[in-house]
Amino acid sequence: MNFSIKNGYTTTDKPYGLYEKYNQISKEERFFIQKSIENDYSLRSVARKLKINVLSISKEFKKCKYYGSYDF
Repeated sequence: MNFSIKNGYTTTDKPYGLYEKYNQISKEERFFIQKSIENDYSLRSVARKLKINVLSISKEFKKCKYYGSYDF
């Protein structure tokens, strides 16, 4: 499975609401998420920093990190 975020669009088997969350955050926050994933910070700390519900976003970023690609 390929997972990608590009220009506000997501491609995944089941989006779990990430598309909506992604469109609600700023470019700076998107950059922080990307760098956090690249630097292997915990998803919980990323979500806490962005004040995003951990459960709503962790499934997608785990899939993104382990099974696909990410483009911001």
